[in-house]
Amino acid sequence: MVRFSIQSLVLRLFLMAVGTLGLTETAWMALANDASQEQDVKAITKFLAMFEGKTWESGPTRITNKAIEAAYPGMRFYYVFSSPAARRADKNKLSQVFQLDKRGHVGFVSRSEGLTKIGGDKDAKVAAAAIMSLRIGEDGLLSVDANEVQVSRKDTNWVCKAMHDGCFFEVVFDRDGEYVSMSAVSRIKGDGGRPNGERGKSTLKPKEAGKGQQMGEKNE
Repeated sequence: MVRFSIQSLVLRLFLMAVGTLGLTETAWMALANDASQEQDVKAITKFLAMFEGKTWESGPTRITNKAIEAAYPGMRFYYVFSSPAARRADKNKLSQVFQLDKRGHVGFVSRSEGLTKIGGDKDAKVAAAAIMSLRIGEDGLLSVDANEVQVSRKDTNWVCKAMHDGCFFEVVFDRDGEYVSMSAVSRIKGDGGRPNGERGKSTLKPKEAGKGQQMGEKNE
C-alpha cells in the first residue's frame, strides 16, 4: 500500500509538472503572438502615414479564420474599419484590408499573392472562402465558411459561388488551380460606394512624392 501511494504521488507530481510546463509554453506563445501583432500594427500605421489625413474608427485588427490560415500559409492580414455613415460624412475615413508577407512587408491586399494552388473541389471551397473573407462589409469584416461555398466547373475552370451577409460572391480559378478573379455584388446600400464591391479603385496618393502607391486594393 505504501509503495502504491508513493508511485501515485510521483505520477501526480509528474503530471502537475507537465501541466505547468504546458501552461508556461502557452503563455510564452501568447506573449510572442502579442508582440508580433504589436509590430504588425506599428508597420501598418507607418504605412498609412504616407496617406495624409486618413483616419479610421477601429483597427488595425488581425484577420483570422480557418480558411485564411489554410489558404494563405505564412501570410498575415489586418484591416481598419469605418462605418459607411462615417465614410459618407468624411472622405478621409478608411475601410481597408492589408497584408503582411513572411518578411513583414506591408501592402494592400492581393488575393493571389501567397495563395496555395488548388487541386480539387475541396481546395477550391477553402481558397474561395478565404478570398471572400478578405472583404469588408457594412458592419465590418465578412467571414465566409468553406461550407457556404458551392463549386462547379465551367470550361475547365473552378467557379465558386456563395451568398453571405447580403453579398453575392463569385471566385474563379483556372484549370491549373491558379486564382483568376473575384466579383462581389452587395445588396446593402452604402457599401463603400462600390456597387460591385471590388472593381472600384481610389485615386488617393501618398503625400511623399515618388512612392507610387495608391490607396486601394490590388486588382489581380
